[in-house]
Amino acid sequence: MIEADVTLAETTRYPIPIMSSPPLNMSDITLEDWLVELVRSDTGKGVKLDFKSTRVVEPAFRVLARHADYIKGPLVLNADILPGLIIILYFYIVIFIMIFVFAGCFFL
Repeated sequence: MIEADVTLAETTRYPIPIMSSPPLNMSDITLEDWLVELVRSDTGKGVKLDFKSTRVVEPAFRVLARHADYIKGPLVLNADILPGLIIILYFYIVIFIMIFVFAGCFFL
């Protein structure tokens, strides 16, 4: 399993998911580039992505939707970004629903 942190670079008009961990929210590696290299390397390993803010989830899911079919191992999404048990459970439910929405796109 390959684990990586995903944050949001807001240096352009459209925020871009990047591979970085707070407090350093700067990187020259985008999530898109990282996934392309991961698929090219053909390791067969799974991926665990740790989202570091709520704002990065939607743009990251758009990128993941383009590459999920090519990742050969499991794809694990983690988001420890909100305080409190109820809020964390709510967020995981939202993530779960979004996964089904994207999964539905893959099977159409």
